[in-house]
Amino acid sequence: MKTLLAAAAGCLALSLPAVSVAAEMDLFSGIYSTVDPYTGAEVDLLKIAKFLDDGYSVFINGSGWSGPSDGKVGEPSEKWAMPGPFPHDPKVVTLAVEGMGVLYQLPKGVFSRAGTSETGYLSHMVRLGTIELKRRPLIADHQERGERGVREYSPQTAEQKVTVSTLNYSGKNIQVGLSATANKQNAVDTDPLHPYMTSIPSCCFYLPKTWNASLRVNVESRSLPDGKLTTVALPVPKYDSPDRLWVAVLPNGSMEISFPNSYEDDDKQRTMPAPPPAERAAIQAHQLKRAKQAVADLSERLKNSPDDVRYQFRQDLVALRMIVRYTEVLNACTQTRKQCEADARAQAKEVH
Repeated sequence: MKTLLAAAAGCLALSLPAVSVAAEMDLFSGIYSTVDPYTGAEVDLLKIAKFLDDGYSVFINGSGWSGPSDGKVGEPSEKWAMPGPFPHDPKVVTLAVEGMGVLYQLPKGVFSRAGTSETGYLSHMVRLGTIELKRRPLIADHQERGERGVREYSPQTAEQKVTVSTLNYSGKNIQVGLSATANKQNAVDTDPLHPYMTSIPSCCFYLPKTWNASLRVNVESRSLPDGKLTTVALPVPKYDSPDRLWVAVLPNGSMEISFPNSYEDDDKQRTMPAPPPAERAAIQAHQLKRAKQAVADLSERLKNSPDDVRYQFRQDLVALRMIVRYTEVLNACTQTRKQCEADARAQAKEVH
């Protein structure tokens, strides 16, 4: 099906508007994250922007933001309706996303078809499953620059494109952009970040194909929520033919540019941002508590349900118990991430 975005191509340039505090009726524009069960860091899954009067453009995290899919407030079509075991409270607001499922906005303690959420948002989607999601605003004080926003730059034949990610090792909320010192139209923004997060790669920034020692780029950072802009020109380390660039926000607030290695599991690869150990432990404990609560909620619901309902959702209960076991093993593990995840998966498969 042709999307709303495709239908409007040629007459409307898509830019991602900010979530306005005053725009109370816009319940869904924003960036949505979950928690990495191993590191405790937030990981982005969805990016949603209001489009025209009653629609939304919904992007999902692949190797970058892919999409958009069409989203609209209201119940999904029969094809994409996903059943759930719980009675659906009328206070729940539903965003139906074509080809994906639904995103629920719901008050704390209120049940959607898929359950409750402490964060106010719950996905019930084919690719994501049923996950509590945290929502934060899109860029608020300027139009986003790059592939999904304002694009004014025409690259030269002697340039190559790179995607840009921000690695926030600091304990502060921040938004980072990159622009060329020679031409500020050559620019891209990365998404606003909470502490200890890595942004989804943003396309695109253009570098000379041949590195030179005098090369500098402007790193533009905005502290959030006040939006105070700080710009610093940083040297670009020597490169060969990179396709990705990282801007690291260090714990003291200083910035550093680097290029990732080709192999994600390379021992020399920069470690990704993650909360300090004590904070990580608290996050993991809370995630386990929420997983156990989900099991308790569904168990209570099915206990008083007809046989056909218990039969329909029995595997959902097993899946939730598997998540509990997986989380318990992961939280207790002291080995490498690869070893911990393998052990957690193996033990989760034993749950019936």
